[in-house]
Amino acid sequence: SWMGYWRPRIAKSVPIPRSNFRILNPELVRHTAFDLVKFPTHGGRNYKNVPTMGAISIVAALSVCDMVSVAGFGYDPNRPDSRVHYYEDMKMDTAFVLSTHDIYGEKQFLRDLVKYGIIKDLTGGIMK
Repeated sequence: SWMGYWRPRIAKSVPIPRSNFRILNPELVRHTAFDLVKFPTHGGRNYKNVPTMGAISIVAALSVCDMVSVAGFGYDPNRPDSRVHYYEDMKMDTAFVLSTHDIYGEKQFLRDLVKYGIIKDLTGGIMK
């Protein structure tokens, strides 16, 4: 019932017909996290165990597409004041400290995908 890309609360309704609504398979999230990015399988309260939607989307695309190219990927810890996403003001230093994502693990995963020619990085941010 609210509009916008992201809000810190759960929507009360979704303005599309149920037939157009898709649910992400939790197995894809698990596979990305533990089999590909190699997150630890145990940890405490602050344990980083959720892959980013970007990594999950790349894995999903690789499962159905012959060729996958990406643009705008790549977290740069050397630029702590840069924005994490184009649609919000969160800075890189905050993402590295507070996030439930393993930014370093995902960065290495994405670098390997580019290095071995599995995906093409159109903007060059992954290898920085």
